[in-house]
Amino acid sequence: MEINNTNKIQVSTEKEILSNPAFSSVKMINPRRDWTILVGLFVIFVIGVIAFDYRMYKKTVSGDMYVSVKRDELIVEDLKVSNIKDVLSTFENKKNIINTLKLEKVSDPSL
Repeated sequence: MEINNTNKIQVSTEKEILSNPAFSSVKMINPRRDWTILVGLFVIFVIGVIAFDYRMYKKTVSGDMYVSVKRDELIVEDLKVSNIKDVLSTFENKKNIINTLKLEKVSDPSL
């Protein structure tokens, strides 16, 4: 669209748009035009992916990606060793109980 001196909007016609060298043919199928569009979109996509990956790499290296609060407000709780030992002993007891269970032999009724 172009604006001329009389402040009227002049709409470009289809012939003017297709007269561009990249779109030189008004044919419905134009392999050169189609491949130019596909390769151009692919290049734009690759550049976008590289930019996104670089941004993620920088955030990961700096440590900003893993902090959801301000560093000054970050509180680290100490692990209580006694609580961990209690949990481990509970699982050991369960393991021993399961190992000592004697299961009856199951007969196969299909035989």
